[in-house]
Amino acid sequence: MLGEPQKLTAGTGEEWASAAQDGRIAFMNVSDNSDIWSIPIDANRAEVASEPERIISGLSWEGFPSVSADGRKLVYTSDRAGNNDVWLRNLETNEDTQVTVGIESEGRGVISPDGVRVVFRRLEEGKTNVYLTELGRGSERLLLEDIGSHMDFTPDGKKVLFYTNPPLRWKTLDIETGQQQDLGLEHSQDGVASLRFSPDQNWVSFKLANPDSPIFISRVTGGSAQSEDQWIRIADSLGPNSGQTWWAPDGNTLYFRSSRDEFFCIWARSLDPETKKPLGPFTAVQHLHERLRSPAGYPASFGYGLGADKHYLPLSETKANIWLAEPVAEQ
Repeated sequence: MLGEPQKLTAGTGEEWASAAQDGRIAFMNVSDNSDIWSIPIDANRAEVASEPERIISGLSWEGFPSVSADGRKLVYTSDRAGNNDVWLRNLETNEDTQVTVGIESEGRGVISPDGVRVVFRRLEEGKTNVYLTELGRGSERLLLEDIGSHMDFTPDGKKVLFYTNPPLRWKTLDIETGQQQDLGLEHSQDGVASLRFSPDQNWVSFKLANPDSPIFISRVTGGSAQSEDQWIRIADSLGPNSGQTWWAPDGNTLYFRSSRDEFFCIWARSLDPETKKPLGPFTAVQHLHERLRSPAGYPASFGYGLGADKHYLPLSETKANIWLAEPVAEQ
């Protein structure tokens, strides 16, 4: 090296620089923008009605959509106010309301099935804490302190699903009584991830912590899941960082995110109504192969946005320009 490094550009997102012998430098300026999109769908039949439509847009990052059971309210996370906050979209009026305000970062919010409550996680002094707020009232109540994360409402709206810090355990918390119950979901060699309750709460779908894990379903009886040898295997060979699941409203179709075709797309598989064993082949519900509609962020940012007639999900729009920097003549 003949000297100290020198700064040549003053922007962000510069990539793939290439220098010519005369000192000119060509490079790309790349930017990503994550918005919330909706896919019109008959969720019980896994039939998409039309192309995805952008519904929440801007220069900010949006993710983690969660929709109420009646499809009227959508909760999502956005950094438009300077840091990650939870926002509420009235899907009938398209009005947005900021649910959380402050300097702390709220990484995820989930709306209750009846659209009345929101639980959200907040990072405070290195701890992940979970709060509950009643929409329209503004007050917050601490539910869980220093947990692992990944909370969700049970379909009846009475409990919050979460996992603990290592050793990882999946539990439910009764919102009114504060009573916790361990689901007893254990694997002999790996942790359990991405848990979702079926609409009737008699089943749970999940994968293992292994990035290329299959998807499983287990029956839940008395609040406890079955042992490993009774799990139902739904899908294999999903591809890395796949496996997040959504249940159809009638509980007879399981949707999942997979990179089985080398792109992160939405797939589904029909289930036997009684046994939840898979029926027939996989269905490609929505391919996302276009560069401007690739899934944004890591898998959990997809959130819980599946309703009866719409699937809400964050998609990342990537734009790039090519620049040429000319050398400055010495004075």
